Amino acid sequence: MRYSRTLFFIAGLLFGASALRAQPDALFMGSQQQPIRVTALVFVQEYETVFIRENGISATGTISEVSIPLSVSVPLGRGLGASLLATQASVSGDVEALSGLGDVQIGLSYVRPLGAGGLVLNLGLNLPVGASDFSSEEFHTALLLSQHVYDFRVPGFGQGFNVAPGLTLALPLSDNFVVGVGAAYQYRGTFQPSQITPDDLDPGDEFLFTGGFDVRLGRLSAFSTDLTYALYGTDTWGDVEISAGERLTATAQLRLYLGAQEVLLLVRYRNRTENSLPDVAFVPLNPPVPRQALLHLAPRFSFGAGIFLGLPLQVRYFEESTFFGEQLLFDVGLAPEIVLSSRVSLLGQFVYTLGVTDVIERDLIIVDDFSGFKAGGGLQFEF
Repeated sequence: MRYSRTLFFIAGLLFGASALRAQPDALFMGSQQQPIRVTALVFVQEYETVFIRENGISATGTISEVSIPLSVSVPLGRGLGASLLATQASVSGDVEALSGLGDVQIGLSYVRPLGAGGLVLNLGLNLPVGASDFSSEEFHTALLLSQHVYDFRVPGFGQGFNVAPGLTLALPLSDNFVVGVGAAYQYRGTFQPSQITPDDLDPGDEFLFTGGFDVRLGRLSAFSTDLTYALYGTDTWGDVEISAGERLTATAQLRLYLGAQEVLLLVRYRNRTENSLPDVAFVPLNPPVPRQALLHLAPRFSFGAGIFLGLPLQVRYFEESTFFGEQLLFDVGLAPEIVLSSRVSLLGQFVYTLGVTDVIERDLIIVDDFSGFKAGGGLQFEF
């Protein structure tokens, strides 16, 4: 189906923008029956920040995470699919240690032809089995985990019960041009993130609206772009209210096929969300998301005999946030894949990150250099 790539792109960005992070494998496009897919991975991530005190003495602070994500996608019939993501993580370093399960995320999707186009109906569920009710020190660690600078595989533990229904519509205007629009709503249930106060946190609900188009530039190339608007409700924690505001995200990608090789170029920009936060004694429970930009280049080479190698390169920019100064990060990586059989593939990934930081002074401490790595891999099974 010509519209399937646009549906995948729009729906993937729409639901990837939500806290549920619904997995793309839940979207079963086209007329071909998809296999049952099980992916089991193990990742180690460690990042180091250099702090320079006013007296000139420097110190390093590290935070590391060992995570085990397990994902399953299952076709339930023509155009109908389901996915599940379960995670476990352990956090250590110069922070209060944390360890436990993350919430279980379930995705359901249904693809239906609609005239010359198609419609995707999605439902995302976040089941609250993850760790929460942290001490003050543990809660500070949990806040660090959620910072986009780190890009941890498991950026949080317990987040309460969430439900996110949505739909995406794609319409071909010609053989080479397809437009798509989508909308989603996320209900976020109450939970207790910390022992700082006995009150439950009541997160605000979220609304997301997305529009974009896909252009086939030639037989071996395609360009897609997308604009997503997110509106966040007010979070309430006891007597504290936080208005999280709104966010606009623009994404564009160019995909080229050069024989057996593939090249992906992706550009993304997110504006800053402005929080209305009263003067309270504890660390902000929902720090403003800084303005950020991403340039991602991912060539993928085939060496025959089921051996592939990706060489992802990224440049990421982050405006000053609650924990960091202005950051310019460079990511260089390797992503090998070896097809062991028609049903089993070996996956790997290594990414080294180096940051150039605009130093800031807070409480006589200057935040300076940032560096780290992500390494891991696992197996993917298809049945």
